[in-house]
Amino acid sequence: RTSDLEQRLDLLRRVAALLEKLNRKEEALDVHRRILQLQPTDLSSLEVVIEHERKMGLHRELRDSLLAWGGVAYGSLAAIVKELEKKNPNP
Repeated sequence: RTSDLEQRLDLLRRVAALLEKLNRKEEALDVHRRILQLQPTDLSSLEVVIEHERKMGLHRELRDSLLAWGGVAYGSLAAIVKELEKKNPNP
């Protein structure tokens, strides 16, 4: 059974995708920011926000978003390495 948060996130992702198809970029960006409020580790929304900040020259915000992206990516990589180590212990 999916949680209330997962259902909300799924709905917000679908709304963002629809707004992007309708070329309503600012509204889609707002939805991606809402997704990040609910789930700061959502890489796809974080990447949309990073791209917007890069295009707009929002350097301070871009720095913060890139740091968040790096933290999420590093955490994911660390989890993968840990899982691989469990499956294949040193010979």
